[in-house]
Amino acid sequence: TYDGEPIVPGEPENLPDGVTVDKIVITKVNPDGSTETVDKIEGAGHYIIKYSFTSENPNYDPEDVVIEYDAKVFQEKEGDRLSDLNCFWMATDQNVKKGNVLKGASKRKGIFVNQYALQLYYVGYGGNHNSTTRFRRYDGDERGVSDAKLRPAILQEYKDKEHLLKENHWYHIRLEQNNGHVRYIIDNECLVDYFDTNPFTSGYFGFRTTLSHAQLRNFHYTNMPDKDKKEK
Repeated sequence: TYDGEPIVPGEPENLPDGVTVDKIVITKVNPDGSTETVDKIEGAGHYIIKYSFTSENPNYDPEDVVIEYDAKVFQEKEGDRLSDLNCFWMATDQNVKKGNVLKGASKRKGIFVNQYALQLYYVGYGGNHNSTTRFRRYDGDERGVSDAKLRPAILQEYKDKEHLLKENHWYHIRLEQNNGHVRYIIDNECLVDYFDTNPFTSGYFGFRTTLSHAQLRNFHYTNMPDKDKKEK
């Protein structure tokens, strides 16, 4: 959810050689669940930014990705809420063609519990009013939307102050998926180091917050270099 100055998303920086952006599509999810394509992020609401890539690099492997960005949750004025610097990656909807999460956006209506119908990796940093930081692997079981017993397990959890949000602090976040080796690294500390025997190898990235004033910058998407693969 965004409620700040208008933003026109640019292309990700530091793309692998031979990889170019074909198209940037911004979809706004309205309160009534309807969706519309817009040319910028402006006004309160849920937004989904989709990048389409083309590769002429024979060494490019979309299954081995690194996503990096900087993010901050503001605490500057009355009403600013220090909570929920959340993200998901490798997200797909198995109920639609090619797993396109945008196709089912109008059905999910931006409601948090409805996202259990997706397959994805999810980190809620400073969630639950900044009392928990959790990692989950969503398996796409739609029954979890209505039955809490079928929702994905918490695979990693922190509750100590050092792993909760600091006000007005710029974090550097790095997400990785390398042939099932999933990592979440924040300010150079690895909080999630998970080996998935049935990994999600493609999908969408999303940033999520709720009732808070957040800002993102320096978004990078890269193919994992060969040297990093060998080190892991």
